Amino acid sequence: MKKLSTLLIATGLVVLGGGCTPDPEKVCDKANELDEKADADKPKDEKADPKLDEIIKKAREEKKKECPKMMGALKEVDGDVYKCMAKCVMDATDRKVMKKCDDTCPGAKEAFKKTFEKLKGSK
Repeated sequence: MKKLSTLLIATGLVVLGGGCTPDPEKVCDKANELDEKADADKPKDEKADPKLDEIIKKAREEKKKECPKMMGALKEVDGDVYKCMAKCVMDATDRKVMKKCDDTCPGAKEAFKKTFEKLKGSK
């Protein structure tokens, strides 16, 4: 009985202690937050074409919609790569650090290729 209670307590501590991988929405929220911060920190070019700004804004909105689908599919394709990517993004302090996650996580590029294929096949 004592072993069972010790096991239950240990399991509870792992769950409460952050042993869980964040869900795709949280990972995407963090990525979007880092992108928005990087954009806000960029000096504004007064000569920039407003049409270009609108195109960039639309692309960001599309990315916000597609990111959870992509990360969810990645989680199904390769759970280990997803865990690594999720941790890397959640730990990132800026967009430059976040962009290195593909190189930091072993097998990420191959897993993303499979994920794109999976998503393309489901349309």
